[in-house]
Amino acid sequence: MVYIYPNLGGYIQCYGTYKQVMRYLKMTFALTDKIEKTTDLSQDKVVALLESGTTNKFQLFPDHIMTGEIYDDCIDTVINPPTGFSDPFKSRVTGNITCDNKLTKISLTVKPSWTVVVFTIVWCGLIIKMLYDTFISTDLPLTFKSISLLICLSLIPFGLGKLKVIWDTHRLKEWLDTTIINTA
Repeated sequence: MVYIYPNLGGYIQCYGTYKQVMRYLKMTFALTDKIEKTTDLSQDKVVALLESGTTNKFQLFPDHIMTGEIYDDCIDTVINPPTGFSDPFKSRVTGNITCDNKLTKISLTVKPSWTVVVFTIVWCGLIIKMLYDTFISTDLPLTFKSISLLICLSLIPFGLGKLKVIWDTHRLKEWLDTTIINTA
């Protein structure tokens, strides 16, 4: 468990092991997010419950939260939007299901869609080109303004991608809690 406290000097203090703090910071600033759940249901029952919420075709029902496939206890799906409409920004979910000592562990990684990744690359590429053009002009105040603009504008796609991953992770956690964890 990582405890984060603001102190009087305006700094943030983190309490926990080094590994826990580094993992927290990595997950805070990365575009991916992890979900780990443990249940006492059998592995076959967990796979069946996950498959009941996963479909290979377009569904309008809200209980089908994922579209994709589960094979050999590996999960490769995307998270459906709550309305069921086509969404090019569907977050990708990968993971696996393992069983040991009568406990089944579900480990999932939620990643942004390829649309968000490509948009971020193109967006940052355009900003870097703009920055390169201002370096050629050798106007120093304009260069500093361009660097600050680069930092601000590059936060837009990263921030939106991270918000989408956080939203989909929250929805998937709620679905796992109501469907699998509360079933046990």
